[in-house]
Amino acid sequence: LNSAQESTLPNVLFLSKAASMNIKALIPICEWFSRNLNFYNSRRIFTPFSPRYLPNIVKKEKEKIVQFLQLADLHISDIKTEKVKKRRFDSDTEEEIEYTVNRVYFTHKTEANQGSFPLSLSEESDGTQQLFKLAPLFLKALKNGGVLIIDELERSLHPLIMEQLIKMFHSSETNPNNAQLIFTTHNTTVLDSTLFRREQVWFTDTKREERSTALFSLYDFKARNNEAFAKRYLAGSYGAIPIL
Repeated sequence: LNSAQESTLPNVLFLSKAASMNIKALIPICEWFSRNLNFYNSRRIFTPFSPRYLPNIVKKEKEKIVQFLQLADLHISDIKTEKVKKRRFDSDTEEEIEYTVNRVYFTHKTEANQGSFPLSLSEESDGTQQLFKLAPLFLKALKNGGVLIIDELERSLHPLIMEQLIKMFHSSETNPNNAQLIFTTHNTTVLDSTLFRREQVWFTDTKREERSTALFSLYDFKARNNEAFAKRYLAGSYGAIPIL
């Protein structure tokens, strides 16, 4: 451990350096992070939902993903993928190149289940697309445990759907292996004492002198457990609000 400490530069992570030096005592810790920490950012271009991964995701988890989407009252009864051939012009060779893409289609049932119609993933609303992307990550975390970290969980989601997703982690029935959800949000409707304890809520605020970010907990404030957290936050009682 001393050799890793001495070899770690100020801009290098200690665990990364230890792993590269194959220090056996720290390998289980490194493996825990790689196995149990799952990150999702909807703005990332390269994700598990890139076209080449979609068929495998749908094939392995289709039934569970459909059930997950049905929780949001989307009336989706099936998901299918198909290969579509497309052509594009290659400026280097000045020729048209044929390539294959995987497209996802959702089957929607009409009222009273008297019919159905397909919509491609690109034709679905942003909210449906977001839920579809979140589904495998939520299912994996709730099944295996670990930590799921999401930037801006509320993106394109109705507040009640967002609340339902959070409650899935709070329930021992849907979360038997104690998975943890860590997310950032600007949606104050979930800032509720019936949904979170004070020590579960953290704020970020910009220090005006340094322009650095301060992180602090709602627990630091003397507040009743049943007080209106959202109302007090928007009134500026906890700080961490923009000065307009």
